[in-house]
Amino acid sequence: MRIRTTIHVALGTVLVLHVFTAVMGHVGLEKSQRDLSIYEGVNTDTIRVLAIDKEIAELQRNVSTYMLNGHSSAAERVRELLEQVHEDIQFANEQTTQSNVREQLELMDIRIDSFEFNFEKVVVDREAQKHLVHDIMFPTKDQILEIIAASSSIENELLYRVRDRVYMAENSVLRYFDSPGLSKIDDAMNHLTNAEELLDELGSTGTDVDQIGELVTLYKQTFLKAVQSTQGYLHLVHVVLAGETAELLYQSAMIRDASLTRRDTIRESMVQGAKRFQAWSDWVAVLTVLAGMMTAMMLTRSVLGPILNLTGTFKRLSEGEGEAEIMYSHRGDEIGMMAKAAEVFRLKNVETEQLLENSQRLASDLERRNNEMTQFVYTVSHDLKSPLVTIQCFASVVLESMRSGDLSESEEMLLRIHNASKRMSQTVDELLELSRIGMVVHEPEKFNFGETTEEVLQDLSALMEKSNAQVQIQGGEHSLFGDQIRIRQVLQNLIQNAIVYGHSADSGAEIEVVLEQRDGQSIIGVLDCGPGIDARFHEKVFGIFQRLSTDTEGTGVGLAVVRKVAVAHGGLAWVENRPNGGAAFYVSIPNATNGRITGPNLIGAAA
Repeated sequence: MRIRTTIHVALGTVLVLHVFTAVMGHVGLEKSQRDLSIYEGVNTDTIRVLAIDKEIAELQRNVSTYMLNGHSSAAERVRELLEQVHEDIQFANEQTTQSNVREQLELMDIRIDSFEFNFEKVVVDREAQKHLVHDIMFPTKDQILEIIAASSSIENELLYRVRDRVYMAENSVLRYFDSPGLSKIDDAMNHLTNAEELLDELGSTGTDVDQIGELVTLYKQTFLKAVQSTQGYLHLVHVVLAGETAELLYQSAMIRDASLTRRDTIRESMVQGAKRFQAWSDWVAVLTVLAGMMTAMMLTRSVLGPILNLTGTFKRLSEGEGEAEIMYSHRGDEIGMMAKAAEVFRLKNVETEQLLENSQRLASDLERRNNEMTQFVYTVSHDLKSPLVTIQCFASVVLESMRSGDLSESEEMLLRIHNASKRMSQTVDELLELSRIGMVVHEPEKFNFGETTEEVLQDLSALMEKSNAQVQIQGGEHSLFGDQIRIRQVLQNLIQNAIVYGHSADSGAEIEVVLEQRDGQSIIGVLDCGPGIDARFHEKVFGIFQRLSTDTEGTGVGLAVVRKVAVAHGGLAWVENRPNGGAAFYVSIPNATNGRITGPNLIGAAA
């Protein structure tokens, strides 16, 4: 059957369902509106009472908050809530139609007045305690310590013990005000009593001792008054106000129960009416549901489901997915034709994607290789030509000297020829080493960073001793996963550069070698205290044969090797200037996942 015929049959069925639904809905809606109007009246009373109940709970919480911190904002919040509860009770009393609810609301209003009176007493006691502690006790303690510190008898061991007892007493006092308890009062009083006894042992040796004794006594008396204030407002909060709150909640519960009882009565009436309505409408509902289910199943199985599946297939194909599963190609209707078209689209998509990937890969690879080759040929020709010119020049001079018989300067010329050839040999060796990074692959392994760094320092010990360099290792307990030989080469190049360049004019190099874990990366850092590197050259120094100074030996390949090893591991290499002077070279190595390096392998990175 064609899709058009199927849809016509389904639409006719849906039209019949709409007629039945409209009739049933009209009858049921009229009945529901009548019942709902009655139900809402009672439900509104319940909601108002629940809101008052919530405000009472909030009131209790804010009283507890004020008891703990004594902030005036908490007290103001309690007063605002009390006023709000008053207003809400009066409004609910005016709006309710239930006489029993009105009586309970009037009792709650009276109880709120009592609650407000007792809370103001709590505020008075809490402020009195706060005044005693902050305005008398703490300044008194500070005076005691100042007098002991300034006393001419400070050499007396008893004064030190008095000071310690005052400290211990204050600790017990603070613990008591944080969490009141008799044991903390006893501890504080014992410490203060011991302080008084120690002062008695000193005797009246001077005005300082007498003044300290008076201050200790004042501190002790003030603490007892503060304890009395604390116990006063704790009693009001935990006994009086707690009782008021419990009574308010009880009265609120009675109101809720009365409202809920009436609401349940109305709901029961609504349920009975609904059952009567259901008795004569069940047969219509059963037929409607069965017809709807059959129509929905027919549309879903024959039209909607296949169309949705094919729509998702076309979407995945348009996003470049070449392995999308194509169904319904066996059907002879319009959906079967769409499925066959999707299959053709999929095959073309796979072919196009493969061609595009190959083209992009080849283009990118060709461009990168051309750029590298151009730079490499230019740099190598420049750096090899200079020593060749030197050899040719001095060889000509030596030849002329031999012809003339004057060999006085031949030894110096031959030495220069030797040095030039040595530089050429070193340059060739560095180039070969740089090329091997991309061709020779060592098996990645897990190794200790500290041990590898110590091995590098042993290899550089002679240079360190000559340059008076000091090296500190941080994070040596951590491990790395990668090509240990290449990472050791990175450490050697960076530390050697720091020894040669990273020191001040009047002292040896002070170098830090660190390893940090950051965002799934192991960050190797070599930090020196030298002159630093101008920000303009931060990228240039990593180029092949790039040297910022000609005062020291080297070919300018070391930092190029460092970057190439970092990239081969899927990481980065960069340099920063330290805030207090010096340069900081960093190399990031991605951490291993399931024993494998997360970045590109060494061959792929260096190709």
